[in-house]
Amino acid sequence: MRQILGNLIFTGIGFIYLCIRHRNREKVAEAKKEEYEDRYAVAGMKFVLSVIGIIFMTFLVIALLGTIYIIITRPPAAT
Repeated sequence: MRQILGNLIFTGIGFIYLCIRHRNREKVAEAKKEEYEDRYAVAGMKFVLSVIGIIFMTFLVIALLGTIYIIITRPPAAT
């Protein structure tokens, strides 16, 4: 049941993603066949994973910059 629900969600996301990206039914069909194994679900999964990757990398960069900022601005502890 969970797999069917996930497949439906990814299929919807993939359909919307390809329609927005290519804006032409022929180009959508061609891209789906060449890049996404002729399945909207694969396009949806790739899109969702790329968005999650972008969010994760943004979080890592912000955490790294925050750590560097704290190291630079705090004076060393007196012993």
